Amino acid sequence: MFKIEGVAEISEILGRWYPEDLAYIESVNLKLSKCGYHSDVEIIALFQLRGNHWPRSQEKFYRVNMFFGEVQGVELKHGGGYSQILGFEINSIRDRGLENINYEVKDYEENKIYFNCRCIKVSYLDEFYFE
Repeated sequence: MFKIEGVAEISEILGRWYPEDLAYIESVNLKLSKCGYHSDVEIIALFQLRGNHWPRSQEKFYRVNMFFGEVQGVELKHGGGYSQILGFEINSIRDRGLENINYEVKDYEENKIYFNCRCIKVSYLDEFYFE
């Protein structure tokens, strides 16, 4: 298994860490480096444990910050407002031998998001309820 920084903290709060529990993307920030060699992506997302009738808009979500360092091949599709993500995954691709690339990040259901990156850090922000 691959190592994502901050997973222990998220697991304590949510009870587990599954990227597939990502229900909505609240914001995406693409940061270009000053030297132009790489970019970083920061995503603020709403997580909710999967179950029947997921996501359940009347129940609690957990707002999580996900930092992806040294990204390549960024593809984003957005339709406005919160973007519901039906199938989010993070895969280790270290065995492919790509220079400075360790992870593949994607929405495998609707192809709203795709990129590769070198490192990942996740951190808990707060609880969230739709009003």
